[in-house]
Amino acid sequence: MGIGVVLAAGACATTAATTPSGARPPVPHPVHSVPARLGVARAPVPAPNPKLPPVPLVNGPLDVRVVYPKDDALIMSRDSNFIFGSVGNGTAGLTINGELVPVWPNGSFLGWLPNPPASAPYYDLVAYTATDTVRTRYPVRLRPSPPPVTPPPPPKLPNPNALRNDFVCIPALIFTEILIACTIFGWGCDNSSSVLF
Repeated sequence: MGIGVVLAAGACATTAATTPSGARPPVPHPVHSVPARLGVARAPVPAPNPKLPPVPLVNGPLDVRVVYPKDDALIMSRDSNFIFGSVGNGTAGLTINGELVPVWPNGSFLGWLPNPPASAPYYDLVAYTATDTVRTRYPVRLRPSPPPVTPPPPPKLPNPNALRNDFVCIPALIFTEILIACTIFGWGCDNSSSVLF
């Protein structure tokens, strides 16, 4: 009971010190604001590296900023791409094109996502806390699809019945020696006046 009174008194004293006139300070409200979600779904953040200093916690108003890719940048990859930036609040959740993306304590985010479809070439970023939600549409350009590849026609196979036409017939009366060779080795002749090689 005593601890609760002390905490309440401290909270009142802090409020009185920051707002001497007794008026409630204005709550920052993003320009692209929509009704807040009831719950805060968050993607898991990788375990911190113990060799690096801890990431400080930032608990500010939602402010979605994309560092990469640049606004209206041409994405050269065919299927997926990195996107990273900050949402201004390390306790916020974030979805990009419907996919949960990790948000680090300092509010930065990093996602590896499929490229947007050609029919909707933009990233739809939705950052949210328990009290507010901000939605930003970030346009990009995509590489045009390559032209369809026409496979080459299948190779023509030789006709076994046409192989006989590839030989050269030489008149036997001119080359008597060849005619004798045909007789000895049994080479065929097309007719009585030619020898088939």
